[in-house]
Amino acid sequence: MFLAFDLEVALIDFAIALSDGLAARVRQARFQKRETMHVTVRFFGDGVELGRVSGLAARLVEGRARPRVRMTKLDAFPDARRAKVLVLSLEHEATLVEIAKEAERLAVERGFEEEKRAYRPHLTLARFREPADVRKLVAETEVAREGNVLALTLYESKLGPGGPTYAPLERATFER
Repeated sequence: MFLAFDLEVALIDFAIALSDGLAARVRQARFQKRETMHVTVRFFGDGVELGRVSGLAARLVEGRARPRVRMTKLDAFPDARRAKVLVLSLEHEATLVEIAKEAERLAVERGFEEEKRAYRPHLTLARFREPADVRKLVAETEVAREGNVLALTLYESKLGPGGPTYAPLERATFER
């Protein structure tokens, strides 16, 4: 299970169009499908009882307006020289980080192990089987798109032969 921000359709459309263009240049990567694109806030793990995480999304969006985000950079994790993941980095209002910090606090309160990595909001485009040097691709790819985060959703991930599928368990929408 994991908690994730859901982006408006225009942002996902942009990411898919960008992915389609990059796929011809990056053959060793497995690109994300539209239905699996989201901005992860917090992983909870496998076999988590719904009761431990139920209500988190609603609590975290309560009274908040839709956060604005800007896709401004193609990036890679852990870095562009030895990429395992190709992402669109998101610039944002402080709201995304505030929500992630509060989600982390609530998760630890509910008995989950503390996440050690700093929160870096991003939209995953592709994953590499072997680390790849994508420095040139990152440097040459211009990105400029702005839009809204619509909701915060608790998802259950199910692995299958065609890759993971994500089933929404609880969704809380931001106020307009």
